[in-house]
Amino acid sequence: MEMSLQSLQRGVDVTHQLWRGRAGDQFASSVHGELAGGRALLDEMRTTVAAPSWDGAAR
Repeated sequence: MEMSLQSLQRGVDVTHQLWRGRAGDQFASSVHGELAGGRALLDEMRTTVAAPSWDGAAR
């Protein structure tokens, strides 16, 4: 998932450069929220894996 987010960020950066001006700015800002959400989900997954809320030893 981290690789996908990095790839998406690179794509946004390249597209923003190609679309210069207002269109590029609008595109980049529209994707920024999605990237932030993806990063938050990845952080949550890492936290859960590091310290699961269930007792794995009991199973």
